[in-house]
Amino acid sequence: MERLATYVSGLQVTGEPALALWMDTLCIPVQPDFKSYRKKAIKLMSQTYQNAKSVLVLDRELQRLDTKSTSLLEQDLITAFVGWTRRLWTLQEGALADRLYMQTLQCPHQLVTTADEQCVDLVAKICFREDIAALTRRQIPPMATLRQSVFEVSPPTSGFPIMITTTVLQRLANAVQHRSTSKMEDEALILAITLGLDVDPIIDAPNVDTRMAALLVLLKDVPADIIFGTWPKLAHAPFRWAPRSLLGFPLQALQSFGPAATCDSYGLHATYEGFLVDKDARPVVTSEDIFVVDKVSKMKYRFQYRDDGTFPEMCALVFRAYGIGGDTAIARILRRWREDGKDVIEIVVVGYLVMVGSGVGLDVMGTSGSPAYSDKEILEEITAERKVKIELKVSLICDLFGPQKWTFASRYSRAFRAVKKHISSAGKDKGHKKPYFLR
Repeated sequence: MERLATYVSGLQVTGEPALALWMDTLCIPVQPDFKSYRKKAIKLMSQTYQNAKSVLVLDRELQRLDTKSTSLLEQDLITAFVGWTRRLWTLQEGALADRLYMQTLQCPHQLVTTADEQCVDLVAKICFREDIAALTRRQIPPMATLRQSVFEVSPPTSGFPIMITTTVLQRLANAVQHRSTSKMEDEALILAITLGLDVDPIIDAPNVDTRMAALLVLLKDVPADIIFGTWPKLAHAPFRWAPRSLLGFPLQALQSFGPAATCDSYGLHATYEGFLVDKDARPVVTSEDIFVVDKVSKMKYRFQYRDDGTFPEMCALVFRAYGIGGDTAIARILRRWREDGKDVIEIVVVGYLVMVGSGVGLDVMGTSGSPAYSDKEILEEITAERKVKIELKVSLICDLFGPQKWTFASRYSRAFRAVKKHISSAGKDKGHKKPYFLR
């Protein structure tokens, strides 16, 4: 305690009232008899760090750091890679602090966000061009950045603007990419505390999966491309599409070039594009490539299997938000019916495809050159010649991720060259009687 008092005295400003001390290991009870007080203290952690006059970091490596004999570059390198910047629990300390100090050998050292000429000159001399101070800032992002979801349209280049979505989930994944925790059940709780969210649903959740699901519902905005990932997923419906953890997450897999999806207690609400292939289809040999052709542009899209599976007799190919060319989900169409004046299609995701080339043609066929389907124009309903607009509600049961049920609304449109389909998921569960549609 005397040592702590000495450290705190280094932050004391002459003439101001004496500083009070709050420390997690001292102020959060761990005894089973004080469980209710522990829960209350955890709920107040976000407020505690935000309202603190200063936050002082105690790290063994930093406490041995001699700032008088160490260059600014070395100080930044040490700060960027010490244990404090690698632990998940400490994210909130840096992100929420108004003034952040690190205890060094001599005195508390305020974490600076700008580099001077000495640091810039030294960085220029080393083999990598990374600004180490910027690396530290990325690991300790400001709350204004973490809490904001952004949907941007880039400046037009060659007349084709690019839409980019950055959700809070993506920002969190970036902030915790190199952090870890010994208790995975703490992850969702820590992230919720950092964002100032209501932690009650997470604290009350019984296990890791349900805690992460509760966090996703609180976040609401989710990149639509998240369903195409092959990382470990939650084990229960309707969240089998969701990642089990954001730690060490492949950030490139979360790049999203369309409107964000929405997560609620019924599942995921998203917008996708795709081919509807449901006319007289016959199974295709797994080893064969598959060709789907845009009748308007005469562009032939060639796909090959990414995972083992079988191509269903009646299917839909669902693409990422930015269109044909990326990962593609194979969805088996189970049945079609009419409901409330709309065509309803129930499908099951059974695997993935990857586009490997392009050419000219019409039918969906195998690599042998023989049609994989009958000679009917299986894409007839989505060609410009028909000029049809069909609104669909599609219940998607994700077998690839588990028996989870979604609901989609889609519309064919010439605006997407008649072969792309927008699908808006309404995340319908069996008990949800009035699905809504995203326009």
